[in-house]
Amino acid sequence: MESHHGKRQKVLLERCAANSLRLTNILTGQQIYAFCQRRKICRRCAEYYRYCVARRLNTVEWRAHVVLTMKPGEDSPTPCNLRHQATCWQTLVSQLRKQFPGFYYAWFREIGSGGRLHLHVLWSIPSIEKNLLCSMATQAGFGHVNIQSTRTSVDKPQLAIINYVTKSLAKISSDREGAWLRGTRRHQISAPVERQGPPRRVWLPTVRVP
Repeated sequence: MESHHGKRQKVLLERCAANSLRLTNILTGQQIYAFCQRRKICRRCAEYYRYCVARRLNTVEWRAHVVLTMKPGEDSPTPCNLRHQATCWQTLVSQLRKQFPGFYYAWFREIGSGGRLHLHVLWSIPSIEKNLLCSMATQAGFGHVNIQSTRTSVDKPQLAIINYVTKSLAKISSDREGAWLRGTRRHQISAPVERQGPPRRVWLPTVRVP
């Protein structure tokens, strides 16, 4: 028998998929479909949220993409390990700020295909020796460390990396990789990113679709 939560989730998904509400731009007359804003259970809203975050991240310059994986035995997404991961990150940031004061970053928490907990990090540090970073990360409590440049091609110097690191935001609770514990923070941005798009007040709900 389907639970109350399952029924409610199904209704929300159907409502969003049916586009029950449209918004009209009072300046241009353009119409778009409204979102149900339940991005943790609605795939359409989750993907739209990921898209908006990626656009904001692309307004600043990033120098490196770092993947920080937790040590074996501490890499499962339990409440204790999540708190430990947050502590490890704060320790690493404190160490980095001693050498690179004022650097900004954006991290995205993800569970890999093997079930291992790790962080995808973008930051503005121009260059750092991998041996030094590995040493600092190990002292902070992390396991494996991987670092690469954000400049993957001439046409898209960093957008491809941004789309990759934000993919976890498109996960929903019904996905195995998106079954996060309630209240878990998925990402944090310390960079001076700009919000994209027109002000919300120009979009008004005008047309209801049966």
